[in-house]
Amino acid sequence: MKCTSCNQRNGNTRCEGCHSLFCLSCMNRHHDELVQQFQLLTDMRNELKESIDIAETKSKHENKLPCFNEVNEWEQEMIKHIQAIANRTRENLCEIMVKNIVQIRDQFEQLSTTMQQQQKEENYLENELEKVKLQLCQLKEAISHINEKVHVKTSNNIDWDRLIHVINNENSIQQNNFHTDQEKQSSFRPVNPLSFTLNDSESFSPIWYPDLSQNTSTNFERYTPLIQNIVPPDSIDAMIPNLDQPSSWTTVARNRQSTP
Repeated sequence: MKCTSCNQRNGNTRCEGCHSLFCLSCMNRHHDELVQQFQLLTDMRNELKESIDIAETKSKHENKLPCFNEVNEWEQEMIKHIQAIANRTRENLCEIMVKNIVQIRDQFEQLSTTMQQQQKEENYLENELEKVKLQLCQLKEAISHINEKVHVKTSNNIDWDRLIHVINNENSIQQNNFHTDQEKQSSFRPVNPLSFTLNDSESFSPIWYPDLSQNTSTNFERYTPLIQNIVPPDSIDAMIPNLDQPSSWTTVARNRQSTP
């Protein structure tokens, strides 16, 4: 079968990802394209990490979060409303106090006029004097307890917890469930991605898998991805000929020692 890319040379290498046959030259180019695509994903991962770091930093500074600004604005609005209600109550108190004092003063003025008239006429009858005395005592009692006539009634029947509360829109955040099972690791993990067919001989898979359970090679110091099951090794070297085994190729996975 011809190479699905150049359609000129025979296709002797199958990509297990797209299931296409390539010649060795086109397979190398196809591999390089995959490496470039993976590099784009790595860049996206780095941008995502930067966004997460920024969000985490902002979460520690409440003055930089819009939601905290909303709380602060609500707090100021509530303070303004409470202050407005308190001011109106003070105005009502003043009006009532003035009204009560005016009433007492009017009664006092009437009594004073009566006493002046009695003094002018020299009308000093016992019953009239007792009546004046009683009125004076009543006015004195009223003015001494004028502040007690007014009461301010407050109410605490406010469900403060319902005035403001936090809603976590979990449905708006896509929750990604990542498989931790070894058989369901990231698709970037090589699983027989290449197979060769030379002439009519039996096909074979030339991929060499390092033993991840043993840390014996200095070329494989870090096999675990930076983000488990999401980010694959930081780079995949281009396929290089294996001089010890003609017609065989080896794919080497390498992790850069970078700070995640």
